[in-house]
Amino acid sequence: MTTEIERKFRMPDDWKTHLQEWQVAITSVMKIEQTYLALGLNEEIRVRRITQLPKGEVTYTHTYKSGSGLKKQEIEYPISADLYAQLLERDKLRLLIKHRFVASWDGYRLEIDTYDQFALSVVEVEFESEDEALAFHPPYWFGEELDQTFEYSNKVLWKKTQE
Repeated sequence: MTTEIERKFRMPDDWKTHLQEWQVAITSVMKIEQTYLALGLNEEIRVRRITQLPKGEVTYTHTYKSGSGLKKQEIEYPISADLYAQLLERDKLRLLIKHRFVASWDGYRLEIDTYDQFALSVVEVEFESEDEALAFHPPYWFGEELDQTFEYSNKVLWKKTQE
């Protein structure tokens, strides 16, 4: 099990127009389709279909996460396309679809997600330790911090797609 330490912020709607000004370099883009197989207050099991753009290479993952806020535990491993399809077919669940822009800025790796079903863009920054995460001073353009705002969590957004 790995430990994930990250902070999450809401990005302005026009973030793509400011990349050069903010000295943000996009290094890869992917389309992520995900659904949840089990949800608890501080636990989740999800599967993802990840398409690398523009190449079109596809991978599938199964993930168990526990915890909330700054620090979470995660177990993630690849699965086959057939198993992914079987899991989706079993429950007929709708997908949460987002595009992830992996970027570098000021020595940090950023993951900027834009959602197909919602007018929302968020950025996550991962850290090696809680001390490093707490010492991080986000730039003004990161916007509101969302770590304790559960309404913007992927699982809450996914639940809205099931309505």
